[in-house]
Amino acid sequence: MSAPEIKQNEDLSPEAVLARATNARGDIFPEWKPVAYASPKTYHLINQTVSYLHQYHGQAESSEKLSGPMRELIAIPALCAKGDRRQRKSTGSQSLADTPEWRYAAGIDPELVRCAAAFVDHCLLAEGAADEVLGPGPRELIAIAALCTRGEVELAAQHMRRAYDYGMTRRNVLEAICCVVPMTGMISAQLGLQAMQLAASAG
Repeated sequence: MSAPEIKQNEDLSPEAVLARATNARGDIFPEWKPVAYASPKTYHLINQTVSYLHQYHGQAESSEKLSGPMRELIAIPALCAKGDRRQRKSTGSQSLADTPEWRYAAGIDPELVRCAAAFVDHCLLAEGAADEVLGPGPRELIAIAALCTRGEVELAAQHMRRAYDYGMTRRNVLEAICCVVPMTGMISAQLGLQAMQLAASAG
């Protein structure tokens, strides 16, 4: 089932738009209500896009698509990190400790690097967590979405290549990127698409 099209005679009153959004999602964030009253058509279009991205319209399940819970899981870190704008740089090395930045840090404080690498490697590397609930591929999708939110195109591309190695598809990566559009804006998807192109060109 595809996302509903905008019907020419569809009721775009604020009340009707809010009712449809609430029906699709079960609830809405209260900060969207002023938008709905100020510009109901704008919120209608936002809701159509968000509902499609997060499968609120009840699209049929497919092995080619991320599940609804997986989409929400990807979105949660983006919501949690909205105020965090720290810049991070790395390379595509497997272990964090193998990157030039952290090798430099090891010359100053090797214990810091040991602790940091143990944490990051545990979270992201296939051999890191022995009792993981999520496999390394889905964990990379979460990292990719977060990096696109931060604008880290090159680093996102590196994680995309790792995600592909772990069995994730281009469709999976695209959906992961789009999962954070509702809370970070369409620019995150655009940056993610740039990263996907970069990952493909380096592959």
